[in-house]
Amino acid sequence: MLKIETFTNRDLSQGWRPGLAAGGDALFKALGHPCAAPKWPRLAARLKRRRRIALYDPDRIAPAVQAYYDLHALKLGGYFVQRLEDVGAVFAQHKAQTINMFSPDKYDAAFALIFDAAPRLAPLKHLFGAVPILSLDGLRLEDDWLSNVRHYLDPLNFATNFAFFRNHDSRRLHTRISSVNYWAARGGKDASLFCCLFDGRGKKLAQWTE
Repeated sequence: MLKIETFTNRDLSQGWRPGLAAGGDALFKALGHPCAAPKWPRLAARLKRRRRIALYDPDRIAPAVQAYYDLHALKLGGYFVQRLEDVGAVFAQHKAQTINMFSPDKYDAAFALIFDAAPRLAPLKHLFGAVPILSLDGLRLEDDWLSNVRHYLDPLNFATNFAFFRNHDSRRLHTRISSVNYWAARGGKDASLFCCLFDGRGKKLAQWTE
C-alpha cells in the first residue's frame, strides 16, 4: 500500500496556500504525473553526486515522496522539519530536527521537499549559507500545462483526467475516444488532448497533443 493521501477535508475554497501541500490531493497527482516521473532520474543523478545531503521536509511529505521515488538511495545525513510538532519524527533512520539546527559545514547539499521553492526558501537563506539546494521543482511540468503558474500545487493545475486503454491485437481491437469540452463553460480556453503510447513493458513509444 502506498503511503499517500488522495483526499483532503481541508477547506480549499480560498485556493492553494502554504500548508495545504502536506498530503493534499494535488500532491499525489504532482508526484505521480506520467510527465513528471521521467524527470526524476536526472534530479536523482544530481543528488547522488553529493556525499552528504540534508533533507528538508517542512510539510512532512517524505513518506509520500518515498512512495514514488527512492529517497533512501540518497546519502542522507540529516532530516529537518519546520514545525515543532514534527520534531522527533523519523525518516530514513534520521530523527527530525528543526531547520534552525542545520549546520552548513556538515552537508554539501540540501534537498527541499517542496515545490515553488524560491519564495519559501528565501527567508531561510541565512541558515543554508553556501550549501546548494535542490527541490521538487525539478519534477515540475512545463508552464503551458498549468492554470496557476505561481502556485504549482493549486488543485486547478491537476484537475486533468487520465484514461488508460490497452490494446492487445490491433487487428481485433482498437480504441476510440470521444469527449466533450466542458471546460469551455467554465472559462477554459484552448483545450487539448495529450496522448502517450507505451509498449507492454512500459517504455514510451510516442507522445503527441491534439
